[in-house]
Amino acid sequence: MITFVLLLMGTEPTNAVSVRTSVNRISGMQVEASQKLLNYGATIVNQIIEQELGKVSIPEIKGTKDGFDYDVSNCHVKSVSIQSPAASFSVTSGLMIKLTDVSVEVECDWSYELEIIGFPFGSGSLDATAAGGSHVNVNLIPAITTDNKLALTIHDPDIELDDFEIDIHGSWFSWLYDLLVDIFSNDIKNDIIHTATNALTTTVDSIINKALENMNLVFDLPIPTPFNIAEMDFSLTSAQVSNDALTAQCAASVNDTRHPTTNPYPGSAVTITPTPAVVRDGSMLTLTLSSWPFNNALWIFSEANLLEYLVNGTMIPPPIYLNTSFFNIIIPGLAKAFPGAQLQVLLNVQKGFKDRASITTATTLEVKQLPLLFNFTVFNGVQFVPAFTVGCPLDAGADITLDNHVPASETVLLNVTELTCSNISTLWSGYGPVDFSDLGDVVNGVLYLLKPKLNKLIAHGFALPSIDGVTFLNSTISSGNNMLRIGTDITWKPSILDV
Repeated sequence: MITFVLLLMGTEPTNAVSVRTSVNRISGMQVEASQKLLNYGATIVNQIIEQELGKVSIPEIKGTKDGFDYDVSNCHVKSVSIQSPAASFSVTSGLMIKLTDVSVEVECDWSYELEIIGFPFGSGSLDATAAGGSHVNVNLIPAITTDNKLALTIHDPDIELDDFEIDIHGSWFSWLYDLLVDIFSNDIKNDIIHTATNALTTTVDSIINKALENMNLVFDLPIPTPFNIAEMDFSLTSAQVSNDALTAQCAASVNDTRHPTTNPYPGSAVTITPTPAVVRDGSMLTLTLSSWPFNNALWIFSEANLLEYLVNGTMIPPPIYLNTSFFNIIIPGLAKAFPGAQLQVLLNVQKGFKDRASITTATTLEVKQLPLLFNFTVFNGVQFVPAFTVGCPLDAGADITLDNHVPASETVLLNVTELTCSNISTLWSGYGPVDFSDLGDVVNGVLYLLKPKLNKLIAHGFALPSIDGVTFLNSTISSGNNMLRIGTDITWKPSILDV
């Protein structure tokens, strides 16, 4: 995930710097990056700069002074240490990375000889150390790209090495010492600063931004055919930096891939409130989903005529039988018209409903009053024909958990635990009145059969976006105020650190 600053979405804090906002997009998910994540990001930057400074190439330096030719060669960085990596959020400056207590040790060989005859006059080695106020400071400003992903831009880089302390080994003149000090204060110092600048640019542009660019924010929901018509779109809609967090919002919308739209669900947007700081700061990342994506998904599948299920007589165990003999008490007119005939029942949810799903404080998803129809058909000797239709408001419940067996992504699991239907009513009958006194047992039997079928369909869960190489740990899940909140820490090792 961002590689330390990632996905993110949220309401805009007062006076916070905002970046480009996607127009006319409803946001169903919020991600907040805390100080804990930013500190971790600073250590990643720190490691990369330390590593790259250790590879710095310092060219040989030759010249002439006071009749002597001098040569400083075989210079290399012996060690690099950045003891105090730190970072902070700023409304005006974005993400401020401050790497202080920088120590760089350099070793070189030196020699000089008479300019005219080339007679060797002295040689030796030297050690040079820069410390003190040496530092690497930079501000990173988040932005939303044209393809609705997050990117960071470098502002106000400040890299400084204090004047080197030099220890020369071998015989030398005072002018040689002054010369070497001057070389280190200029040429070699500039080479090291140039390498640190390149390492910083590589870290942000070639590693972090590249990882964010390659991040898949739109992917198909892992549901078997014929239900595999939907995709989840986590495109960013806005992002802000306050003085204690980076917050961003994303669409988290479910689209029918056959005809995707900007806002596929006509329901009202749900405001996602900021996570209390005491909760947010306990994790590196906090992801908050509102009920909007869940309602969006139900609506999409309903509009696609996929919230339906056909049940025949071979699927229901005794003592219930789908035939007119068993239904003689329930609808005598049907049994009289088709004695001993087979029945089928097609369950389907009527279109047009909105906002039936909510998230409870017990970390469950509740669906209330879903308009469910039971369409009974009878076999007339040639084909199944309509017999009668009853309806009832369906209440459903599902536990929401995290799949802890998939450390490379946060995967939300749903397990349906409740399907109940009451207040059955007749919507249509072609064969006289329907007696509901015994029909409730049939309805309950069909719903009991449906529950494991639903759980099998959604068994793979629903993964949230992630970045290659990121591992999630210490993840927690909670709920409240019709929101689902996931807190997590991460580890991340960019490929450059594998070299």
